Amino acid sequence: MVGFFGKKLRFPGVDRVRKNHPPDVFPFTVLNTFPSNIAVVDHKGVIRFVNTSWLRFAEESDAKPAAVGPGVSYLKVCEEACNRQPTEESIAALDGLMQILGGDSGEFRLEYPCHSPEVKRWFIMNCQRMSEPSTWALISHEDITERKKAEDALRESEELYHSVFEKNTSTILLINPETTRIVDANPAACSFYGYSRKQMKSLLIKDLSVLSEEQIQAEIKSVESGEKPYFDFQHRLADGSITDVEVFSCTIKVRERDLLCSIIHDVSEKKHYERERDVLISGLQSALSEIKTLRGILPICSKCKKIRDDKGSWEQIESYINKRSEAQFTHGICPDCIRELYPDIAPDLLKKYFNEE
Repeated sequence: MVGFFGKKLRFPGVDRVRKNHPPDVFPFTVLNTFPSNIAVVDHKGVIRFVNTSWLRFAEESDAKPAAVGPGVSYLKVCEEACNRQPTEESIAALDGLMQILGGDSGEFRLEYPCHSPEVKRWFIMNCQRMSEPSTWALISHEDITERKKAEDALRESEELYHSVFEKNTSTILLINPETTRIVDANPAACSFYGYSRKQMKSLLIKDLSVLSEEQIQAEIKSVESGEKPYFDFQHRLADGSITDVEVFSCTIKVRERDLLCSIIHDVSEKKHYERERDVLISGLQSALSEIKTLRGILPICSKCKKIRDDKGSWEQIESYINKRSEAQFTHGICPDCIRELYPDIAPDLLKKYFNEE
């Protein structure tokens, strides 16, 4: 017979057993060693032999072994399943089995779900025509639940990757830390740097960064060690212009490879305003350093108006203020002093210079 692994299986005395012994004593004991659920059916689709895995699965599924054991028409079971609740898989299984029993096909394979209320399961049905007897067929059902779960987990992971990486509006690069080559770049990164995705994946970090190769390697090591996840860099765009960027990097595992994931933000406008702010602050600090101010209580003579300094000397008020501020003096005379010092001509002076009558 042809096994479900594609190898031909032969059993001694098959012809003799077919003629002289009932089907349930077929010397197919070797099939009991297979973990798959296996049944042998004759040209009419009647089950002639099942292995222990087949019976065990029937018990676990709350089915009576007699209902799926030797003497039962497996073809009829498939027909009833299609009539009771037709699905794409049940119809395909019936059609495939009929083609093999009718001699139109030598092999049939179908992947299908077989869920119970407690657990979700998936199987592969393999149906192959035997070499002896050539009108009989071997049917096996292999549990692939773990494989399906792994595939589902991988698909969910890829969908998450697509959502986070492909649709993210932030610039994201995946980098090989050993070669510094860009493994992948999301659409936002291509738009930011001005390269196509194919071009981005041919670049090295040195093609973008203004740092030397030694500096780049040092920064990569600091990311791998977890010492430094954040950087202020300048990057070169496709048009040759230089822009300020903030880079957040970490090590991630993608399909068993350790890669650097770098999220990049354009901060050129922010840096421009910071530089303008620094220039303004520097100018204010310079101006303040040149401004001299007078503070505290000044001891001044009530008669001559001289001021006593911190050494006890008395200075003219003009001299004192000139030394301690940027103020400049011009001298004049007030109306009261004109009247006191020049009483005879005071009226004329007041009228001329102060518009007083």
